[in-house]
Amino acid sequence: KLVWLMAYPFSGSSVTIKAIQGHTGESQATNYGEAIDTKAGVKTFVFDSIPVDESMPSGPYKYRLDLPFPKGGEYVVVKTHCGGHCIDKGVRGCLFNDYVRPLTNYHHFMHACATSTQYNHKKGRIRIAQSYNPMRVKKSIFNVRDPLDIITARFLSEMEGPRGKGQKTYKTNRKGLREWCKDYDGQVGSKTLVKQMYPKTKGLVHAAADTTCHAELFRIIQFYSQGILMSKIFKYETFTLHFEDYDKDYGETKDEIMRFLEKREKENTKGETFFKKYGDSDYEYFTGAQVKAAKRFMSLLIGKDRESKDMRKLFQRYL
Repeated sequence: KLVWLMAYPFSGSSVTIKAIQGHTGESQATNYGEAIDTKAGVKTFVFDSIPVDESMPSGPYKYRLDLPFPKGGEYVVVKTHCGGHCIDKGVRGCLFNDYVRPLTNYHHFMHACATSTQYNHKKGRIRIAQSYNPMRVKKSIFNVRDPLDIITARFLSEMEGPRGKGQKTYKTNRKGLREWCKDYDGQVGSKTLVKQMYPKTKGLVHAAADTTCHAELFRIIQFYSQGILMSKIFKYETFTLHFEDYDKDYGETKDEIMRFLEKREKENTKGETFFKKYGDSDYEYFTGAQVKAAKRFMSLLIGKDRESKDMRKLFQRYL
């Protein structure tokens, strides 16, 4: 039985799945078969993808090769970003349809959540854009994090990795983040968002003009909005996990996850912590005015009507 760990990139899904594996001694799963967890960290393009179900090679795949799968009939958590990794960098690999469509239509969002990538080490190639039946999913976990911290983490990750030909390098400070966001918001895809999607929400176009990284904030909010809509349509049970709760009370947060998954913790891991503190959310990379503008933008996008109450509950602590 599959449980989607629905997490916008950099919202803390790696921490969650490592904690579950650490406390149960069982491998969980991922849609991204080229990236496998090991004792030495995540390794990419090294190991063959092993399907959760051998009769269904399209995924999802085993995440930790040296641990056993849960027994038949038990829940297996599946890491999925539901298309969230595709951001507009002005390159052909991420077109407007890839960038927006899954976040504005739940059919496309569901398909993106069930899309997997499979790696064959011997052939040295990756098979992309294959999908499995989303009806195999019985529950979902919403892994949520402060959107401004997500933006900061994404920016820092971009700067740590290799830069492609023609890509700018930014200083990893407040000014560098502001310049990165300005370029991000200036891409064709982001401008198209302003013209086509923002007018649907009163005041959003005007608010965007004062908001740093408004395109990324839009996508974060839309990601979880589509997740909530999909869970209501298919009527499966959900659990909300705020990344900051690991630091607030790791033990209770871990226990809540285990109860939701109906799993028992190994005796020798009780009291152990599979969480590295990333520092307080003090918005080091944002000015007070930028934080205020971002919260206003998100509040407008979420809305205050009856239909938006679940989203407002999900993000209330960040508004």
